[in-house]
Amino acid sequence: MEPPVLFTIATMSQELIILVTILSTVFGIWLTIITTLYIKQQRFFQRLTVGLSKKDLKSLLETIDGKLDRQDKELEKLGKNVSDEREKSRSYLQKYALIRFNPFDETGGDQSFSLSMLNGDDEGFVVTSLHSRDVTRVYAKDVRQATGSKKKELSKEEHEAIAQATKGH
Repeated sequence: MEPPVLFTIATMSQELIILVTILSTVFGIWLTIITTLYIKQQRFFQRLTVGLSKKDLKSLLETIDGKLDRQDKELEKLGKNVSDEREKSRSYLQKYALIRFNPFDETGGDQSFSLSMLNGDDEGFVVTSLHSRDVTRVYAKDVRQATGSKKKELSKEEHEAIAQATKGH
């Protein structure tokens, strides 16, 4: 009695040969895809672990977590600093306007002026210079929230300078 031959090329049917060829092709493609993904994952992991003595996932995640915690604390500090600086900047002189005018008919040209300088809260001062042939006079008045001076009366030109400054001109 002859030993049984499981498969030989001669005894295989044409359909079985096609099936084995298709399965081996699919398996080869699958193996190629898995190998490519594994190589990409290894390269990514190597880039993440550059500079680490232990290249295990746990130490990598701990390092990243520590860096994220430090960055969060730094962002909080920066946010607070920006907020503080924004609040401080409201007191800086930011808005200004200059109005030139001629207060007297007997002089020529617009030699007189009103200069308004305000901060972010529309508070500051207005300086007015009245020029005549004989003398030049300079007046300074404080401005509170662009409503005008607290105790002093404002001229038409001073009001105009304050209005232009509050508009940002």
